Amino acid sequence: MSYDSKLDLFVGNNNIWSQIFMKSQKSTGNGALFLDRDGVIVEEVEYLHEVNKISLIPEINPLIKFANLLSIPVIIITNQSGIGRGYYSWDDFYKVQNTILKILKNAGVTIDAVFACPHHKEAIARFRHADHPFRKPNPGMLKMAAELMKIDLSKSWVIGDRSTDILAGLNANCKGGVHVQTGHGGNNDEIQASLQIRKPNYYVTSVTSLNEITGDQLFGKNHLGTIHHRIHTH
Repeated sequence: MSYDSKLDLFVGNNNIWSQIFMKSQKSTGNGALFLDRDGVIVEEVEYLHEVNKISLIPEINPLIKFANLLSIPVIIITNQSGIGRGYYSWDDFYKVQNTILKILKNAGVTIDAVFACPHHKEAIARFRHADHPFRKPNPGMLKMAAELMKIDLSKSWVIGDRSTDILAGLNANCKGGVHVQTGHGGNNDEIQASLQIRKPNYYVTSVTSLNEITGDQLFGKNHLGTIHHRIHTH
């Protein structure tokens, strides 16, 4: 695999990718919108590492736009075990990620930060870890974002297509999680596992499409948490 040394700017000693674009004053005291990438922002492709296989899921755009307008940070948090397993490099990840960001920008929406974890129990040497604290469902990426960007996790929401995404939000003490039935999310086991994560202080819903959720339902006065669990089990 090739490696471009300039990418060291984004990969720390813990081998976690952290790339922040926004101005720090934007985030102080705000909640954030945490998004899984594959299966939520773009169509699920196993070990996506080729630019020509990127396909945007456009239903995410209104939620990102809502957050952009309210200066709510929009943050991608993605497990990337393909890097840890040696299937592709950080160079490949960067090219794909940069293309996704450009596609979103052309659609009129922006991402404020990207965090990626390559660690996995079956990874090669330096990425091998039985239960790395930054790999979802562990909350490491969310907590790192909160520390670096001054985010209030108790006001934050997580959107993902796997129960591990939703559980990461719970483990980070976020307000709630939205499980979307795209990508891996259409699997009934994933739907039920996600819904079972909900707690009195952690609101969870599952939707067939992000068209069913508005930004106001997440960050407005009458957000989903105030009307209890608006559960969709289609």
